[in-house]
Amino acid sequence: MKKVVRQRTASLCVLPHCLGSVFISYDQLSMYSTVISLGIFSILAIGWVLGIEPAYASEAADSSKATPALEAFALKDIRLLDSPWSEAQEANRRWLLSLEPGRLLHTFRLNAGLPSDARPYGGCEAPTCEIRGHSMGHYLSACAMMAAIGDDTLRQRSAYVVAELAKCQASLGNGYLSAFPESHLERLERHEHVWAPIYVIHKIMAGLYDQYAFCGNTQALDILKNMAGYFERRIDKLEEAEWTRIKDGTEIGGISETLLNLYSVTNDPEHLRLAQRFESETFLKPLAEGCDNRVFPQNAKEILVSGR
Repeated sequence: MKKVVRQRTASLCVLPHCLGSVFISYDQLSMYSTVISLGIFSILAIGWVLGIEPAYASEAADSSKATPALEAFALKDIRLLDSPWSEAQEANRRWLLSLEPGRLLHTFRLNAGLPSDARPYGGCEAPTCEIRGHSMGHYLSACAMMAAIGDDTLRQRSAYVVAELAKCQASLGNGYLSAFPESHLERLERHEHVWAPIYVIHKIMAGLYDQYAFCGNTQALDILKNMAGYFERRIDKLEEAEWTRIKDGTEIGGISETLLNLYSVTNDPEHLRLAQRFESETFLKPLAEGCDNRVFPQNAKEILVSGR
């Protein structure tokens, strides 16, 4: 079997903006960054690529499936030599270490009815911002990838954060986990204006999956399975046509990919069914019919993940 290095853009690169912070000067950034254009979006990918797509856990092995032709190298087997990329990697590590878990957890705790006296971050993580909480997912992913290459401090710190998120989920009592209330999803279902709640929750779910895939954190996997169960119950109450209208009218990010990753671990057919319900027929059906010249309304990242 051939092995390949599969690049994945750094979750970390968006954190400074989301937290209302400044990471490094644009002069410094120009030394290490590449502008990646995705539709109308441009992502500043800092220096090196933080992650390699994780090999699925051994529990997902299915002897009935064909052996893949390619397999990604495990991130633990990758090391950067002295270079601008390793310097940027170290800058990313310092940035992660500068973040305070209590401040990232603040709005999650408040939403779960738990006390918090931490000073919240600003920007997209301000307590009044409707997409608060999505930086948590980026943080968990970035810490997991750093832990995979040997950073025990970030492994322990992110394990603490996962444990605290489990307390938040337990306090809410129904599998839901976010930094904003369920009423944001209710507004989405009523076709009222709300800023991308599924997109935000996907980031959290992806971060939890990475904590399991890279760090073996089974508590993160349990939280993720609970979140999947919550969405199963919620979506099953909706007529299919109504769910399609809701799904096509908002940004859902790559949640179908994360749910497929979850299915690869659990082999639970309900996780596969849920992943398929989040797929975009608006995009995939024309492709299946051989039409590849359509302009689609979705976020470019959502299209790329759906195509994958």
